[in-house]
Amino acid sequence: MWASHLVIVKENEYVFRHLTRLAVLCASFALLGGAMASAETPATPAPNPTATPAAFQYGGTIRAYYFTRTNLVQNAGNPNRTAFNFGGKLHGEYRFGDTPLTIGASYYGADPFGANGSNPGFNSKIDNTVPGFSLSTLGEAYVQYKTKQLYVKVGNQNYKSPWAPDSDSRIKPALYQGADVAINFGSGWTLGLTDMIRFENRTSSAFEKTTLLTGGNIAGGPNNPRVETNGFGMASLGYKYGSRFTATAYDYIFHDIANLFYAEGKYYPSPNSPLKPYVAAQYVDEHQAGRALSGLIDNNTYGMQVGASFSKNIDFALGFDEAPAHSATLFGSCSQAGASGYFVVAGGTPSCKSYAPGTYTVYYGGIASPYSDSYATDPLYTTSISQGAADRHSPGVSFKLAGTFQTNDKKIKLILSQAYYDYGNGAGINQTKEFDADATYFFNKVTPGTYRGLSLRHRYAERSQPTLPFDFKYNRTQLEYDF
Repeated sequence: MWASHLVIVKENEYVFRHLTRLAVLCASFALLGGAMASAETPATPAPNPTATPAAFQYGGTIRAYYFTRTNLVQNAGNPNRTAFNFGGKLHGEYRFGDTPLTIGASYYGADPFGANGSNPGFNSKIDNTVPGFSLSTLGEAYVQYKTKQLYVKVGNQNYKSPWAPDSDSRIKPALYQGADVAINFGSGWTLGLTDMIRFENRTSSAFEKTTLLTGGNIAGGPNNPRVETNGFGMASLGYKYGSRFTATAYDYIFHDIANLFYAEGKYYPSPNSPLKPYVAAQYVDEHQAGRALSGLIDNNTYGMQVGASFSKNIDFALGFDEAPAHSATLFGSCSQAGASGYFVVAGGTPSCKSYAPGTYTVYYGGIASPYSDSYATDPLYTTSISQGAADRHSPGVSFKLAGTFQTNDKKIKLILSQAYYDYGNGAGINQTKEFDADATYFFNKVTPGTYRGLSLRHRYAERSQPTLPFDFKYNRTQLEYDF
């Protein structure tokens, strides 16, 4: 793979220190280059003075959530669940004079004020994806250098990339500790280098050397054996051609789990048309790496999406994803499928079929996503509010039709979608469908840039599947104030 040589990491701590030194060197060279250019350039009339941003700036978010999960069929391990929580973020950043150097920090906290009863973290009837218990963490503490040509950020940070998202759909986002570098070469080309050594999931108050696939019993997340890892490294190369075409390729090394290559592109054949039609494509290639903590992985996912704006405020998109299933015939019985050494399908999809006495076949071929597993925040075109192919660890075929409507004053935004998933394989059939509705009302006037003010958002998901709980409904109400 084109970028694999860029991210060969033996010791993450070493690479973290190396990138930190690289950041300092790049910043020094950039400042030196600016000083030299100023010394060599003939004096020109001074431009009109512009307002200088304040050295210290602050802002934040206050959120209140109420979630309900309803199942058609309940059992002891999967009852109906509810949760309330109140919390938010306070962020501050200090800029050193007119330099591109800043330092910043964000505190994230939450407390349900007893609304979820005593010991909500140990109550199976509380939706701890929110979570329903208290949180307190210094989620961001970083040094940043940013110009048009160079961006460097080192420390605890709200980092996001396609397969390491911030998953900010609850009381706080997922957070990362490490270094992120982006270089703009001009002419539309950009290079990204990332090394993250620790992860704080969205229901945690601490950075740890784990992932969603290796973190043990994570509140509101998957329950897997707890094993420490060295995080991940990533290199990306992006290209943009005016307003017609963008494409980016990413190479992730999820240490001791998998090597994932991802490419996405988007083409606007008529950028000046009021319809703004586009065609997009994505591709995933993933295989196990190192200790293969999640098992043997073999995934190739192909996706396409077409979209257009049918009026000023109405957009539609149709997405498609497909990944072939793989199988392996082994000695033993289906009771051993979970320990077969393969990254088998999950979420009720059949993964094993018995044959002649003493042999069985396991089916696999899904995506192992260490930083979005069970979060439904991956970049696949067909992922819905409550699940998608990556969350089900499943190959198969998926379709999703989505529409977005926004009023002229932009105070009301409505997103509707209908998705169909065929997770079936040689072991059995599993056809799932999901309808989603996402409505937001902004109380203040909406202007370009970051929104400031009060908003009310409600998300509804209805999923039907041929396995327990057969019918699942999710309601998420969020009251948010941004300042």
